[in-house]
Amino acid sequence: MLVVDDEPDARDMLRTLLEGCQAEVRTVASGFEALELLSEWRPDIIVSDVGMPEMDGFSFIEQLRQRPAADGGRILRSR
Repeated sequence: MLVVDDEPDARDMLRTLLEGCQAEVRTVASGFEALELLSEWRPDIIVSDVGMPEMDGFSFIEQLRQRPAADGGRILRSR
């Protein structure tokens, strides 16, 4: 599972909560970081904040959806 959130406290809280449910969790602080990470790792689910600076969650998901399925374009998500 990938958590994308610019707020460190929110990232830490979600990581703790999800790892407590036995999920493998990675966190990043921006949509740019997420797109970079997705070039080398494919989570089953992405949880993204929508109100981030520079690239908001909607723009991040839009860019992700433009990728081919092999490059992460069909990963499930929650907002």
